[in-house]
Amino acid sequence: MIIIGARSGWQYPERRERCATTWFPDARRLGMKPVFLMGREGRETGIPAVLGGSGEMLFLDVPNGYPELPQRTRAFCRWALEGDDWTYLFKCDDDSYVSACRLAAYDTAGRDYIGAEWQPGVGYGSGGAGYFLSRKAAQIVAENLTEPTGAEDLLVGRLLARAGIPLSIEPRLIAFGDDAHRPRRDNDMITVHGVTAALFMASHAEVGDAGL
Repeated sequence: MIIIGARSGWQYPERRERCATTWFPDARRLGMKPVFLMGREGRETGIPAVLGGSGEMLFLDVPNGYPELPQRTRAFCRWALEGDDWTYLFKCDDDSYVSACRLAAYDTAGRDYIGAEWQPGVGYGSGGAGYFLSRKAAQIVAENLTEPTGAEDLLVGRLLARAGIPLSIEPRLIAFGDDAHRPRRDNDMITVHGVTAALFMASHAEVGDAGL
């Protein structure tokens, strides 16, 4: 099983609503477990634990701010490792559209760290486009990602590289998309990050509902 962690902030309810009514339900129907990764400040603002029955919040005991995102990624890995019902984590953002059927069908081929570079040669997987972590890679992140602040995707990539786990590049995860570079019927792209709400919804209209 794949656990999907979509990083969110309490100030973005509209992003969560889009996910909770589009690809989150698709992912659940396909046997995956999507959750919003929330910091502890969310409880203070009264965010419900579940949105519409399909948008589950995972409240982690770490700050909710963007600079402290490395702490949230580490806490996500530590939480997941308490269970044995999954094989991969997939971390993305709440403004990313994920084609659940394509993600569920993706062949990880036993690789430990799979993602897309936001710019050729950076050597780490874009957190917005989304990246896979195996249990082995998640364990390394859980134990060693100790920086309190910084670019979490860069820090994860550097940490895994030091542990001998390089990035396996998957170009079908799109870091900064547009109308031509997003999941569509006529391509095999899996995710897109950084597009407008209209293009997010257009992607779901074409490849959503867990069937296409």
